Amino acid sequence: MLYMLVTKLKRESIVKRDFSTFGYKFSLEGEDEFVQNDAAVILSSLIEFDFRKLTHGFSTFIDVGIDVDFIYNDFLPRVEKDMKLVCILDYRKLSFSYTLSYIEDVFEKLSIENISICVSNFSPRESEISDNILKRISFIMVPVSVNPEVYAPYVNMGIGLICKDINSVEEMDIALKNELFSYYMGYYIESPKKLNINRIEKPSSMITELFIKLRTPEDVKEAIDIIKRSPELTFSILKFINSAFFAIPSKVSSVEAAVTLLGFNNLKKWVNLVFLSSSVPNPAKNVYVEKAVARAYFMEKVCKLIDSTKAPTAYLVGILSFMDVLLGKSFQEIFEDIPVSPDVAEALIEGKNMFAELLDFVRAFEFHDKEKIDFYVSKYNLNKDRVERIYLEALYEYDRFIEAIR
Repeated sequence: MLYMLVTKLKRESIVKRDFSTFGYKFSLEGEDEFVQNDAAVILSSLIEFDFRKLTHGFSTFIDVGIDVDFIYNDFLPRVEKDMKLVCILDYRKLSFSYTLSYIEDVFEKLSIENISICVSNFSPRESEISDNILKRISFIMVPVSVNPEVYAPYVNMGIGLICKDINSVEEMDIALKNELFSYYMGYYIESPKKLNINRIEKPSSMITELFIKLRTPEDVKEAIDIIKRSPELTFSILKFINSAFFAIPSKVSSVEAAVTLLGFNNLKKWVNLVFLSSSVPNPAKNVYVEKAVARAYFMEKVCKLIDSTKAPTAYLVGILSFMDVLLGKSFQEIFEDIPVSPDVAEALIEGKNMFAELLDFVRAFEFHDKEKIDFYVSKYNLNKDRVERIYLEALYEYDRFIEAIR
C-alpha cells in the first residue's frame, strides 16, 4: 500500500527597500484552525526536506500563534542552528492570554536559542508591553493600511518594521515613501509560490496486515504468526517488552513469551504505535506522532473513568487522530484501505460520538480552552484535578513509551 505524502506550502517573499530578498514567510495552502498546527507541519516539512533548498540561506518566518507549551516542547527542540528562524507571534492575543512576566520568559528563551522574534497585531496604544519584551523583538509586522508613525520609537530602538499586505502599485508607493519601513511583503511584490513537498511512503505490509488482523483476543495466535514472519516486528516487540517501561527482571527472548507478558491490550497498543510510527520517515522528530500518542493515553485514561469497556476504542481514536495529516488523505480514503470499527470511523469522519467528544476534550487541553474543559468535566461528571493530572501523565507516558519502539 503506497501513500503519497504531500505537504502543500506557500512561500511569500519579504524584500528590502532595494527589492533584494531578505527572507521568506512560510504557510500552509490549506490553513488549520489552530496556527500552531500549521507551524508544526511547516517546521517538520522544512527539516525533513532540507530547509536550505527552500530558504536559500535567507531568514525563515513561521507564524506559531500563541501556544507557549507548543513553543517550549515542540518548536524549540526541532529548530536547527543554521535555520535563521523568525518566530511570528500575535502580540494582541499573547498579551491577553499571558502575564507580561510570562511573555518575557518566553521571549528570553527564544532569544537564547537564537530565534528572532516578530510580532504582529501589536498596537502601542492598546497593548501593554515592557522594556524586557521590547529588547527581544527584532521585527514588527504592520499592515500597509496602518500609519507607521506610532512605531517610530521602536524603530529608533533598532526594531525593523515589515510592511505587509501590499497588493497594488499605489500601496507600494505609499510604503516606500515612509522611511520607517525597512521590509516589504504582499501580492504586489510577489504572489506566494506554491511548493509541494512529496514523499512516497510504504508502511511495511506486515505491519499493515498486523494492524488490520488484530481485533480481538482470539486473533492473538494469528498475530504471533505475522510477527514471527517479520524480522522487523520480532526485533521491535522484543525490544519493547525488554525496555525499562515494563521493568521485567529477566530478558524475554521469544515472541510467544513477549505476547503473553504484554497481554492483549498492551499488544494492541504496541501494534497501534508501530503502525503510526511506520507511517512517517522520522517519527522521533514528528510532532504529530508525539501528539497522537499523548492524545491516545489521555483519551484511554479518561474513558476508563466514564466507561472502561470503551477505553481501547478511545485509545485507537487518539492514535489515528492525525493520520489524515500524516498520510495526506482524508479519513474516509484511509479507512477504505484500512478497515476500522464503525465507532472509530464515526468519530474521525463525522465527529459525532463519545469518542469524538473525548478527542475534542484533549484538544481543549492542548489549546488551553478552559471553557470547553469545564464543559466536558461537567458533562461527564469528572474530577477536574484528576483529569488535569491525567493530561500531564499522558505527556510523560509518551516519553517513556515511545522510547521503547524507536
